[in-house]
Amino acid sequence: MLQSLRVTIALLAIVTFGVCSSVAVRAQDGNSVFASAQRLEAEGKDQEALNAYGAIHVNNQANNPEVAGEALYLGGLFAQDPLRYGKNDQEKRDGQATARRMWQDLRDNLNNTRAFRNISDPMPGAPAGRYVALLEKVARPHDVLAEYNRIERENAGKSPELAAQALYHGGLFARDHNGSTPDEKRLGADQAWLLWKKLRDEHPKTRAYSEMMAPTATMQSGQLAGLESSIDLHNSKDWKYKIIGSLVALTGSTPAFSYGLALILIAVLVKIIVLPLTKKQYAGMREMQRMQPLMVSLKQKYKGQELSAKTMELYKEHGVNPFASCLPTLVQIPFLIGVYTAIREYEIAFGKGHFLWIGSGIAEGSPVFMGAPIIAKNLAHPDLLLLILYMVTQYITMRMTPSADPAQEQQQKTMALMTSGLFFWMFLSYKWSSAFVLYWFVLNLLTIWQQWTYVYKPFKVSQANGGTPPTTGSGAVKNGAGAATVNAIPIAVPTRVRPRKKKK
Repeated sequence: MLQSLRVTIALLAIVTFGVCSSVAVRAQDGNSVFASAQRLEAEGKDQEALNAYGAIHVNNQANNPEVAGEALYLGGLFAQDPLRYGKNDQEKRDGQATARRMWQDLRDNLNNTRAFRNISDPMPGAPAGRYVALLEKVARPHDVLAEYNRIERENAGKSPELAAQALYHGGLFARDHNGSTPDEKRLGADQAWLLWKKLRDEHPKTRAYSEMMAPTATMQSGQLAGLESSIDLHNSKDWKYKIIGSLVALTGSTPAFSYGLALILIAVLVKIIVLPLTKKQYAGMREMQRMQPLMVSLKQKYKGQELSAKTMELYKEHGVNPFASCLPTLVQIPFLIGVYTAIREYEIAFGKGHFLWIGSGIAEGSPVFMGAPIIAKNLAHPDLLLLILYMVTQYITMRMTPSADPAQEQQQKTMALMTSGLFFWMFLSYKWSSAFVLYWFVLNLLTIWQQWTYVYKPFKVSQANGGTPPTTGSGAVKNGAGAATVNAIPIAVPTRVRPRKKKK
């Protein structure tokens, strides 16, 4: 037994000695590999030194990634140092650009090495790492912010502190170093706000959050509040902001309901303004419904190009424009974009507003799903419950255009599900405020009522009459223009649609 124990100890000693010797040899090899490049550095042969580091990286990338990564790290460290690399300003700038390429290669291809940690770990003077500090000197602001966002995404789950630091320092960079003109400074402030808003919503228990919210000598309410106050003051000069402010004042400027009522009024006003276009759009939809039975018949008889030609002949024969419902929709898009930008401009001010359950007592300590609280603290925050209601109304709006063709009905159902799910994911991913979602929710409710009145109900009445509508309209409809009245009821399944007589 004692002899067996001695043999075991001897074997362990041999293995340990072998491992240590192997490590020592690798370290010695590494040092000898870099000795030639470092000698060229000392001799002032800058480009030759970088070439040597590049050769070491290429020769070791497949079999020895640690040495390859160290070559990129040391080469970049040399090239980015203006005291060591370059004899004039142009050469120093070229060196920094080379260092950026080397460290980017290290980040993208050798990010499991010790060398990568040397450029990415926080350090004094470089809270987001050496690579980001270099980017702040040589890269465009867009590229710097993209790197901060990448660091946040990669560390959000495994290292919240590092993710929060990236958002905080990215916001500082966007606020203080993103441009010199007034427009560039405003853009930088907006980008900083988006980063800090994400830090506020997703990483509230980190040191970076505390630092962002803590009072400073120039901002007693904290850096985030100071930035929001500055942005809101600038936005308040815009006429779109003033319209929403007037509606809030009209409803009493009461936080409990005025901001929500202002959004409802905006949705109602939008629907009233675009009502003539909406009627033309629905008229075009009814015309297409009227042609569906004949279209099904054509599909059974013809295929390919012949089907397309016969379809256009059918439209021409019956005076139907298949694009009659598209143009009114396109005309509304610029107007809707204007409303969207107005709500976005007023978003910070919506932080004062509550509505129904939003901002109520149950919002405190509300569970979070994908970074969004189920119950928002105010209208400036995302609200998951409201978003679910919006998704339901979005699905209904897409199902309110009935079809006599079962295949088309099934396709419409699938598209409604997919589109509603896509909108839900998009709103949740971008953390859009509950104020914006409330506006679209009310807009959808009004749209459902309009579709019921002008499309769905007439279709069902026609089906109940066996496909024979009462003749209460104004006669023939040309390109959907005359079908805007409520009395123009579509034919669901007619036995024959007679061509309209041409005017003499």
